[in-house]
Amino acid sequence: MRWLIDMRNSDWLLPMVAVIILFSIIFGIAFGLNAIMVNEQITKYNDGVCKACGGHYVYEQAVGHMYGTSYLYRCDGCDAILEMHFLPETK
Repeated sequence: MRWLIDMRNSDWLLPMVAVIILFSIIFGIAFGLNAIMVNEQITKYNDGVCKACGGHYVYEQAVGHMYGTSYLYRCDGCDAILEMHFLPETK
């Protein structure tokens, strides 16, 4: 902790740069994983068309969780359920 208090000494520079780089890597990984999750859900939604039977997904309900909301869609042809963590854009 001495390097944090004594700013006259240049020994604080290297640990501070290391911490900034570490946080940048952690946040980059977190945002990258979020982008992968969103793209996966968009692919599964497939503009509202079920890949299994060709039916259409119909909004069924929203389920609240501690850290967010899940939106459930049910296929009107085969009753498959699709759970998404965001509302897809409708055309």
